Amino acid sequence: MNKSKETLTREAWRGMSLPERLDHLENIYVKHPAVMNILSYVGRELEYRNADGKTSGLIIIAPSGAGKSALIKHLIRAYPKVETEESRTCPVIAFTVPTVPSSKTMGASLLKGMDDVLWDRGTAGRKFDRIGKLLGPAKTRLILIDNFQDIPTRRKSRGILNVATWVRDLCDINFGGIVIALGTAESLKVRDANEQVQRRLKAKLSLPVFAGGSDAELKEFAKLLKSIERLLPMAEDSAIYSVGMTKRMHCATKGNFDYLMTLLKNAICVAERKGEESITITTLHEAFAHEHGDYAASENPFAPDFLWTNLDQPGQVFYNATFSVTVEEEMEAE
Repeated sequence: MNKSKETLTREAWRGMSLPERLDHLENIYVKHPAVMNILSYVGRELEYRNADGKTSGLIIIAPSGAGKSALIKHLIRAYPKVETEESRTCPVIAFTVPTVPSSKTMGASLLKGMDDVLWDRGTAGRKFDRIGKLLGPAKTRLILIDNFQDIPTRRKSRGILNVATWVRDLCDINFGGIVIALGTAESLKVRDANEQVQRRLKAKLSLPVFAGGSDAELKEFAKLLKSIERLLPMAEDSAIYSVGMTKRMHCATKGNFDYLMTLLKNAICVAERKGEESITITTLHEAFAHEHGDYAASENPFAPDFLWTNLDQPGQVFYNATFSVTVEEEMEAE
């Protein structure tokens, strides 16, 4: 197709291949209110940092599956690398906390994230010095550290302090951008390792899952579904956000963005196999069963006789699954 997939009409998707549909679905990003709050903050903060040349810190708390990875991908797309014969910029550096977090491995991961050929060379100190020299010429604006909660999970108190100190020192490099730590509420243990780190990561925003305990919360979830529905790579409308379907969709995903997108991916696969151009309740029933196997046998939210349970009992899909914020409900929301 000559048209960008973002501008394709419904009918243009008719007969499109499954890989093309799934590729499009992978890049769907819905800017719901929590996302907009984060993007607005980042945009304003970058203006301030561009003006004074200093660096600030931000911690984003997101339960597993809330869309953290999708946010990172969006930021990378929003601030793309630019390469010419004379220079190469790296506005966004994104890396995941390494298996054994330390000042040396964190430095190596950051350098690797900006495609530095010497990322695995030298001591922790030399790596840090190199980072300081490269950020300015690379015109880096954002440093994204994913799975920040893995630091306290994998290190004891002294190790946590060691890595926290590295993060503090990173925030002290004046490259005119933002250091953003992303993770579950366990990440707060790193931020609060000492007062200096806490001061540098004093700004905190949340990316929650969508609750569905009240009619108002279900309406917000329905808005998300409606936004996604408009972008689905199908030739005909699907009714995933209708009054009856919204509650079924929430029961099937717990309002978890990652679960939701996986369910829709499986539903598109089922529909394409059947030669259908919309996602129906029958399609979703089969997609949910395929995704969860035997766990879906006891209760399937898209079955006519669904009992509207939470699917959190032994033998059910969400048994022992955690979607809460934890760490004393994010330090009582501070």
